Amino acid sequence: MATRKVTELRRASSPAAGVPVFVARQPIYDRDLNVRAYELLSRPAGQTAFDGSDGTRATARLLVEGLLAQGLQVLTAGKLAYVNCTRDVILGGYAELLPPQDVAVEVLEEVPAAREVLEACARLRTAGYRVSLDDVASLDRAKKFAGVLDVVKLDVRDTPPDMLPSLVRGVRAALPGIELVAEKVETHEELGAMRALGFDSFQGFFLSRPTLLERRAVPGFKPHYMQLLEAVGRPELDLRDLESLIKTDLSLTHKLIRQANSAAAAQARRISSLREALVLLGANEVRRVAALIVLAGLGADRPQQLAIDSAVRARFCEGIRLPEAHRVPSFERFLGGMFSMLDAILGVPMEEAVGTLPLPDDVTRALVAREGPLGQLLSLAESYGRGEWDEASAHATALAIEDATLPARYLEAVGWSREVFDLGDLAA
Repeated sequence: MATRKVTELRRASSPAAGVPVFVARQPIYDRDLNVRAYELLSRPAGQTAFDGSDGTRATARLLVEGLLAQGLQVLTAGKLAYVNCTRDVILGGYAELLPPQDVAVEVLEEVPAAREVLEACARLRTAGYRVSLDDVASLDRAKKFAGVLDVVKLDVRDTPPDMLPSLVRGVRAALPGIELVAEKVETHEELGAMRALGFDSFQGFFLSRPTLLERRAVPGFKPHYMQLLEAVGRPELDLRDLESLIKTDLSLTHKLIRQANSAAAAQARRISSLREALVLLGANEVRRVAALIVLAGLGADRPQQLAIDSAVRARFCEGIRLPEAHRVPSFERFLGGMFSMLDAILGVPMEEAVGTLPLPDDVTRALVAREGPLGQLLSLAESYGRGEWDEASAHATALAIEDATLPARYLEAVGWSREVFDLGDLAA
């Protein structure tokens, strides 16, 4: 049965068969700003934006080329995955190709509350799937799905502010026990307002925006961490000098040995010294981990997802091969991605945020003004991570990059960041 459904999905996804699928994720946060789930965003590479009739094809490509081929765990790090589903996907049972404990079936706004749809949603819930109703803007639509839902997402941008409180109260009364998600929350002010209305969860890009009304002082930082960042940024990395710098800090030494032991696990080796750790990790990985430790320290009191997203951008930028005309050294690409959200982490303008860091001039200009090839690459990484596919393709074209190569780079970046953060709190 599963094999037949995969075959049907491949047929449904044509004529895009064989084309890589753009896949990105958007976090859904609880009231304490911990990530509780991700909504998965997708589109076949090289295509223009979908109209409503292409929703089934989009989900088919996501399931076949993204989740089934690449693995759900890579994208979601064990969190729940919200997958957009059209009427055909729901009635065809295609979402059931994924494990119920890992998936929330998201019923798109154009799906009618027809009898067969409601019955299919009820079967999904019985099978252990969570069912979510997307982009709800009226109480009437939520009521039509009463009894077959676990989650209702309210679009706070398209709902008039004066109508939102009554809509929240109405949904709570009509669907007792429902989880309410505020969708498209873009600012910290909106987040505060949605919390006050009693939403359970929040989705949007509010975390990636600086909270300039509540400016935080740029923290004083351990001097040897700045020396470390400067040392790993040199074209030639001297492991002996690096060892001398690192071993003065027991916490930093422990973090690098911990990372090395993770890398050595497959070889059944146990790393106990800093020298062994540096040799095993090699220059490139030492550079990456050192930059990530600096960033994690700067954002120690901020939600960890900011550091995770920064790490994904860093590895994504590093992994993209630029043509000679747009050449940027690989570690500068990594640094640019790593510190591209520093304004949001510190709550100050980017120019002020990077002023304390010993970064190469080209990296600083790219971060502050999006100048040069690296600036264009950072814009590409930001657009891709947000699921803004047309903008991402435009930036890729400007850099002479084949956009079909981007999905693999993104998935590799997500996987790398998960491996690093699974080891524990880098800011500790």
